[in-house]
Amino acid sequence: HDVSAASALANVAALTLMVREVVGRDPREEKATILTRDLALKFQAQRRAVAARKGGLAMDRVRTTINSMTRKARSIFARKLLNGNLYDGLKLGDLSGFVSAPKLAEPRHSYAPISQEQMEAMRGAAVKLKEVNSRLFLVHLLFSRLGLRNKEILHARHAWLEQRDGAWTLAILRREDFKPKGLERRVAVPSDVMEQIVRCKSEESDFLVPGTSLSARADLIYREHSQWVKRF
Repeated sequence: HDVSAASALANVAALTLMVREVVGRDPREEKATILTRDLALKFQAQRRAVAARKGGLAMDRVRTTINSMTRKARSIFARKLLNGNLYDGLKLGDLSGFVSAPKLAEPRHSYAPISQEQMEAMRGAAVKLKEVNSRLFLVHLLFSRLGLRNKEILHARHAWLEQRDGAWTLAILRREDFKPKGLERRVAVPSDVMEQIVRCKSEESDFLVPGTSLSARADLIYREHSQWVKRF
């Protein structure tokens, strides 16, 4: 149903967490009738209250996280799924309140293009980065030279590389365990980027950016690289 296995698991995990936090019981033991507008609103209120008690958290970011979890949970009951045959034989009842409960207000972000001075400073720092952290340097190349999204960098494998007439491309295509956010495409891989890919290649992993675990690789791509770029 046009949803990757990883996305489906994340959606189920979000719904499970929502029900457990509000109802206090395993959702597998409950009827679908507990999925109401009230449950969605209580989840929002409880999460905001916990964040306020902890202190030191940016509430804008908290609201964004709450909305993201709610959106994932609701996607399990998207109209295209309900109109299909996925839930045939199940009595789900009226889920309109749950799927239409208002989301929390999030700030609008405006972005300005990076200046030429910032670009030059980043290029200079990247040269040093190559020597001190080769994997982080590769992440930066995939981001800045190939224009890959974080999710694409996380999933990209050596098996996605294609060579024709001496030139390399990276095939960003729909696969069993990966669904591109945008259009499928093939991205040219410059020779110096290919050299860094080979330099970082691991015998234990087929991922372009290797690591000891999925969480370690995600931390490198989503957190470490983002913090490095923010310096400029």
